[in-house]
Amino acid sequence: MAKPRILIQLEGYFNVGVARYLQDNLDCDIYALVDINKQIKKFFLQQQFVNFKKVWYLRDHLMKLNTEPNLEYLASFEKKYKINLWLIAHMDRILLPYNYFRCYHRYSREEILQIAERLCKLYEDMFDEVNPDFIILRTTDNFQGELLLQLSHARKVTVLMPSHSRLGRRCMISSNVDIIDNFDELFKSSNDASLKTFEELHNLLQEYKKQVYDLLVNHGVNTAYQKLKAGLYYLFKVCNNEYRQYYANFGRTRTKILIQETKLVIKKIIREYFVNKNLKRDFDKNSKFVYYPLHLNPERSTLHAAPFYVNQLEVITNIAKSLPVEYKLYVKEHPSQLFAEWRSISYYKYLMNLPNVELLHPAVSNDELLKYCSLVITTAGTAGLEAAYYNKPSIVLADTIYSSVLPSVYRLRSYEDLPNAIRTSLEKKVEISDLTRYTKCVFDNTFEYDIVGIDTFQVRRIPNSFYIPDVEMPYDEIINMINDMKDVWTKVGEAFVQKICGKSK
Repeated sequence: MAKPRILIQLEGYFNVGVARYLQDNLDCDIYALVDINKQIKKFFLQQQFVNFKKVWYLRDHLMKLNTEPNLEYLASFEKKYKINLWLIAHMDRILLPYNYFRCYHRYSREEILQIAERLCKLYEDMFDEVNPDFIILRTTDNFQGELLLQLSHARKVTVLMPSHSRLGRRCMISSNVDIIDNFDELFKSSNDASLKTFEELHNLLQEYKKQVYDLLVNHGVNTAYQKLKAGLYYLFKVCNNEYRQYYANFGRTRTKILIQETKLVIKKIIREYFVNKNLKRDFDKNSKFVYYPLHLNPERSTLHAAPFYVNQLEVITNIAKSLPVEYKLYVKEHPSQLFAEWRSISYYKYLMNLPNVELLHPAVSNDELLKYCSLVITTAGTAGLEAAYYNKPSIVLADTIYSSVLPSVYRLRSYEDLPNAIRTSLEKKVEISDLTRYTKCVFDNTFEYDIVGIDTFQVRRIPNSFYIPDVEMPYDEIINMINDMKDVWTKVGEAFVQKICGKSK
């Protein structure tokens, strides 16, 4: 049997350890696609930790957009692979200004198509040369990642992507984000585990929620001094002419950054005052209500998982139109929206002016809302799964790990179906046996891996990296950091080997 050819995407250092494990424990050829800036490129040019057969540096292909896009080639690419390039572009929080609150450059149609063309050609050339059997990807959250994922599927390359299972610290490796491959069949064949109470089951979600919180607020870059130090490093060590040649950094001059960040600080103060003064901090537990927790914006779970439901004002308006007359809609602001300078005041006022909608402060207990609501509606969030653990039905607007197997979850396909979906869901009951089987099935097909913990570890070891993910470090310090993560990347590497060996049989 020929040695498997594995292409691995690298945007940091942890997967370098994973690649080393594969090299040491599997007879294979390993190739790498590295997405880092020039400072970090020095490490990959120098390193001998992993013997990559070949390395491609993605950013080398995305500098200086100064040519006309080849529309004939792009149209041919779309037709050949059945990939919608504009849909992928609209998922990117940098390229489209409505997706991101820090906008330094408004990308033209020609610039976006140039980026698409260069990525398409790079990926096609790479796949033609390597013809990989497997590709190891990180969770997609940008244009280049989503395009690589979709092209991998179109070229019949087996995708191996680690992601959260939304239960405890369990991680899965699958062909896409937020799924377990063949989960429907696995769920049907799963034996019922011993029954637990709803309270015991929903406690399993708490570790995952804690992980997400830690990722946002517990990276060790908390003090004003640390933030100032990181900002000065960025302005004077990173933000130069060469840095701005990469498309994601267009327009990021020191002057613009200082002006923009100052404006954002002022906006945050004004918006936070409005939030604290006007959003309700309590709710009527005796009223009939449907609960919609706002998604963080920008966020992958809307931009990528549900690209046609990104506009949450539109989503909420349509829910409000579809409610039975005796119900209200309670909308709660996401607690972590404060890290994105909150939403505009006009956004909040629009929601407050909807007559059957009440807008709740982020301090209102999510657990209490889940406990007293009749139904949860979410675009693609964990709230839909949490609802089941609180014995409540839910409606989701995208495919999720739980939506295809839990009978209490309604997958909405069209706004026109929403009134009927709400009335149907309000009559549903959650069966504890379904939840127990679901929980057992997830645990049987995942492994223990603290994804957030390893991110936090790296952030604390790399100076200023919470704000600058591509900070240069001495070579020996990088190797020491990778070795210090060995126990974790060994566990992840073992999971990849099991997947690869299982597919290769």
